[in-house]
Amino acid sequence: MSPIARTALRIGIPVLLLAAIVAFYLRANFRSRSGLFLVVPADAEWVYQFRTRSILKDVQQQPMPWLDSLNTRVKTLPAFSGISDPRQLGLDLFSDLIVFRTKDGLHAAVQMNDESEFRSYLKNLQGKGLSGVIDKEQFSYVQATAQPLFLAFRHKLVTGFIPFTDSGSAYDFRKAEQVFTHLFNPDKPRIGADTAYQAWQRTSPHISYWKSNNYPGKLPSTRINFKDGIAKVQYANDNNNQLSPLLLFHHASAGTFNGEAQTALLDQQNRLSDIEYLNLTLSVFCEHLQLITQ
Repeated sequence: MSPIARTALRIGIPVLLLAAIVAFYLRANFRSRSGLFLVVPADAEWVYQFRTRSILKDVQQQPMPWLDSLNTRVKTLPAFSGISDPRQLGLDLFSDLIVFRTKDGLHAAVQMNDESEFRSYLKNLQGKGLSGVIDKEQFSYVQATAQPLFLAFRHKLVTGFIPFTDSGSAYDFRKAEQVFTHLFNPDKPRIGADTAYQAWQRTSPHISYWKSNNYPGKLPSTRINFKDGIAKVQYANDNNNQLSPLLLFHHASAGTFNGEAQTALLDQQNRLSDIEYLNLTLSVFCEHLQLITQ
């Protein structure tokens, strides 16, 4: 494994997750775990959390082929042009990441540690696919010029937003402003106060997917903990462990997931190693990143 790949393992996972969802490629830091939940509304349909700090602490670093593929692709993207040090973005290197869905679209949230640096980064991209920064009372935001995609920031937090739109119809940016006004309003109910969500997160899993009872998706709420080299996958209402640990990948894949080949990675107890689980996660992110950037 090359030194670049090892470095990418330490600092690149948050970048690649965010890129797969919002198509902007940001290195991020999260110092206060509860801070990210301040932007997730109580009516979120599902919430995915990737606790990078905890993963890097508890998982022994080993080669993951898909990490090199993702790292190579991200380095060629225009959004990273001229960026030799990720700290130039105004976001630190280690980040927990939260991705969530609402009725309005898909969102991702990371922590910002230097707003002036982040503004400088966005200014350099003005006219290169991004609008200038628009300052509102509760937040500031930019929008992509070629597609309905937005980044908003304030109070050491950055959130990306891809709205659900009708095919072929123009998206009114004022709707995005309404969404961000809701997300950054401190008086609105937050997911962290939801008792069902609190119960699902009580063990602080390394990776978690929580689904509201009102969301019709077939994938059940999922917790993944890495311990003793094994990815311990737990699903809601699966007390007898009948569901495959590959279920999340079947649902998240962009369509190229080879279930038969990946089943061969399971041990005799139907388990995946922590490294194999992370490598498969990265492969799914690579699928989405390729779709976004092709």
